[in-house]
Amino acid sequence: MKKSFLALALSTAFLFGCGGSDEPTAPTPQAPANTAENPAPPAANDDEVGNIARGTWNGNVYTNPQLGFTITTSGSWEGLTDQDIAELTGMVADVSLDGFSDDIWDDLDMDEFTEAMIMNFSTGSNIIVMFERTNIFTRRLSASEFVNQMGEEFAAMGFQNVEVASGTTRIGQRDWNSVSSRTDFGDGEVEQHFFAIVEQGHIVTVIVSVFGDDTIEGILQMFA
Repeated sequence: MKKSFLALALSTAFLFGCGGSDEPTAPTPQAPANTAENPAPPAANDDEVGNIARGTWNGNVYTNPQLGFTITTSGSWEGLTDQDIAELTGMVADVSLDGFSDDIWDDLDMDEFTEAMIMNFSTGSNIIVMFERTNIFTRRLSASEFVNQMGEEFAAMGFQNVEVASGTTRIGQRDWNSVSSRTDFGDGEVEQHFFAIVEQGHIVTVIVSVFGDDTIEGILQMFA
């Protein structure tokens, strides 16, 4: 279900997180500034497959009112452009759409999309925001069922210390179900946290991979 994006998070850290001389040039945010005041997000809709909106960048701030959060970068944390993400994922580079619906997914011949990726170019820690339509599954999953299935997949893949949270985590204005793991990686270890909600018939996942001196508590402070 999410094996490709586990690999993406790890490979991204390997490519950019070693602190070497090959660090890429700081990317330019991929969307125009959002000058409108951010409204409160609508209530989650678990039943209908509707439109899910892309977020926007305004300087160093990523905003997605529908998901109910902003991410503010500073220091060595930077947002990747759509082109950067496409080079890492092999997905389309230019999606100049307001959002995604069933018809748009069909036109693009896609079932999942990397909406945003934010990197700490010093440590390799990263944040990935994913959209995935739920009608590719045999039945519509709740966020709780989704993270439980992810936990089972992680355990089957040999990930260590897999834990599905009994409660939810508040990110911005929404409560997210989550599963985490801590696994040996190179000379150290990677701590990964998958946070999920269902929005307009889509699974939205925020994947946080923690390396080096970073902590999940510190990274979540970037959200508001």
